[in-house]
Amino acid sequence: MLLKKIFLSSLISLTIISNQVWAEDSVFLNKDDKAPYSGYLLPKEKVLELRNNTLERDTLKLQNDSLNRSVTRQDGIIAKKDQQLTLYGDQMDKMAQVAYSAQSLNNWEKVGYVALGIIITGLAIKGAHDLYK
Repeated sequence: MLLKKIFLSSLISLTIISNQVWAEDSVFLNKDDKAPYSGYLLPKEKVLELRNNTLERDTLKLQNDSLNRSVTRQDGIIAKKDQQLTLYGDQMDKMAQVAYSAQSLNNWEKVGYVALGIIITGLAIKGAHDLYK
């Protein structure tokens, strides 16, 4: 994107500079000369060339503005996607913490059940032992 900006900016600059260079063949007229107003007189080919260059420059400027708007929009979209990814990452971290804490409780529950089983088995053995005495 940056390369496109640099390229288009350089094209616009070259067009402006080249318009000034092509105007070297111009002739300045004073009011007393046979012309309705003072200004520069150019051959028809040069006028058409300058006109075409001006139109091309304006077209390039419009394209450059359009590309700049597109880049701005894409930057906004990328920023929103980055925010979403950050949000999803935070949510995943929180879910992992909840899952880990739930898993830890499950481990303690397992230990408790095993201990309860051992106690009940011990009481059952003691009860059976007392019955057969």
